[in-house]
Amino acid sequence: DGPLPLSLASGAHCLVIDKSGSMGCAAVITTEDGDKVDNGWSLLDIAKHSACTYAECLTARDCLRVVSYSSTAEVVLEWTICDAEGKKRAKEAILALRPADATNFASALQTGFESFADLRSLPLDVAPHHLVLSCTILTDGQPTLQYAPPQGYRALVDECCARLSAGAVPCAPAVTLIGLGNSVNSSLLSLLGTFLHM
Repeated sequence: DGPLPLSLASGAHCLVIDKSGSMGCAAVITTEDGDKVDNGWSLLDIAKHSACTYAECLTARDCLRVVSYSSTAEVVLEWTICDAEGKKRAKEAILALRPADATNFASALQTGFESFADLRSLPLDVAPHHLVLSCTILTDGQPTLQYAPPQGYRALVDECCARLSAGAVPCAPAVTLIGLGNSVNSSLLSLLGTFLHM
């Protein structure tokens, strides 16, 4: 008997995309000489390109859900199998996003976590405990103060994880926060999960 063959696990992936007004700002690059260069892309353009690339890397073994947020969070793509048709639908939903309004980061976190509340509803023939759970948030990291949860963002994430654990979810999703631009509140985002800065 040889070693068992390795295969990729099926995943449930939720992308949470900031579409607040500040995401419409130019994605300015600073050169080595200190010059500011604007190539015509906004932060939201970068986020949408990143999200489309993420979706394209998934397979028909995976499900994807897309949430966008500004003053409130909303689901723009329900759980979808990432076959060719599913990827097409995901790309259309992502590219249709336009910047508007404020940044309700608390609503984004809650909606992202709530996406995993009933894994049995996923259109995959895989037991929930065999799924890789991932929540990836793309933001310029500038939450609007009026929407800040009274208990703080770290406590909100802990509460969301506890609610999932109390249900039928085998574990909380891995959270990755991708901060875009030069005004990211890195001290906040790095408290909430794996933090990457673009």
